[in-house]
Amino acid sequence: MILRSSDFCEDVKTHLGPEIRVVFDVGANFGQTTKLLSQHFPAARIYSFEPVEETYDHLISNTHDLSGVECFQIGFSDRPGTYEIFVQPHPGENSIEKNVDSGRGTTKISLETIDSFCSRNGILKIYLLKTDTEGHDLCVLRGAQSMLDQKCISAVYSEFGFYRDDRGHTNLCDLLYFMQANDYQLYNYYRIGSSFRDHPPYRDYPWANALFIKNSIIREIYADEYLEWLRKIGILPTARTSGGAVPSSLPSWTKITSQLPLTRDSKA
Repeated sequence: MILRSSDFCEDVKTHLGPEIRVVFDVGANFGQTTKLLSQHFPAARIYSFEPVEETYDHLISNTHDLSGVECFQIGFSDRPGTYEIFVQPHPGENSIEKNVDSGRGTTKISLETIDSFCSRNGILKIYLLKTDTEGHDLCVLRGAQSMLDQKCISAVYSEFGFYRDDRGHTNLCDLLYFMQANDYQLYNYYRIGSSFRDHPPYRDYPWANALFIKNSIIREIYADEYLEWLRKIGILPTARTSGGAVPSSLPSWTKITSQLPLTRDSKA
């Protein structure tokens, strides 16, 4: 049985182990999640990214005493560049995608790609990539396509929204499709925030966070249970020994994969 927690850090520990070495906090804001990650993964090197200068100053102030945390005043996208965005009343709402003039002026931010940052800094593997960029998360992930292709990111924790017209959150269906195409599966979602209130132009949309884990990691942990279930429901034949008994151990996932009547888009 796959057991899920209400705490994404606990779910990450269950599947990646406690000795996580490299974590990216993209869209770190004031460092709320950075501090949480530091508590749960004290041995990890945590790279914390926040492109807005005023917010970045708060991030530095809130995390300066945390060992293993390094902060950068940059953001990520699918291409590098400098962007001008409107400053929002709440720092957590600063957004490229939902760039609304709130009467507080503008600021310039610098963006690059995760692939280029990792290449330049010699980062070969990201155990956990957290992204909360107010609707820009797919661009962040597309900028990590080389790391994804090389299977160098074990898990992704991303904010998402439910409504197509919610520009401040990445749409769940788009996020799910992208992650599935890159051989991840949705493991759990956490903390549904807000509720839909239709008061134009300030609609308040519900949102949540999702944890995606590489299929290979899930298979390694749950393969025997999954194959046992496939036998129980009749998708796979029950293997028997020469004496007619069911063997105590099931074949490995790699030995049995070719027998599964599953399409590419329905991998476990």
